[in-house]
Amino acid sequence: MFRTREQLVNQRIELVNALRAHLYAFGHVAVQGIGYVGRLAQVVEGENTHCRVWCARSVAPCLDQIDQLTDRLAALKKKIDALSRKAEASRRLQTMPGVGPIAPLAVEIFAPPMENFKCGRDFAAWLGLVPQQKSTGGTRLYGIGCRL
Repeated sequence: MFRTREQLVNQRIELVNALRAHLYAFGHVAVQGIGYVGRLAQVVEGENTHCRVWCARSVAPCLDQIDQLTDRLAALKKKIDALSRKAEASRRLQTMPGVGPIAPLAVEIFAPPMENFKCGRDFAAWLGLVPQQKSTGGTRLYGIGCRL
């Protein structure tokens, strides 16, 4: 389920970038991010737009596919949320601020048993969270960065 979700997210990102590129070719500069797709749809479908009819016809399939992928992702998210509510470890991890239903369920499914780690630092290293090396030769380490 996680890999399917990742694939759908990547496909949606590709489509949004393609839509932005098509609109850029017609002189419309768009902000990056999935949150701005509604604005892109307004540019294409709006009455006060300078987008020609053939421009709207060429990017309409992209908008339709983005909507379909968004619906599929929402359905998949509901399934993941339901599974996350059933798992006790996942419920406990979600009590932490900023932790949603996806990350704790992924840790529960993909991580080895916690008994394999000597301490929390070893688990953080397994996740890929390592101190940021900003120094040129000293031993001072800065905050945590992710190498994933």
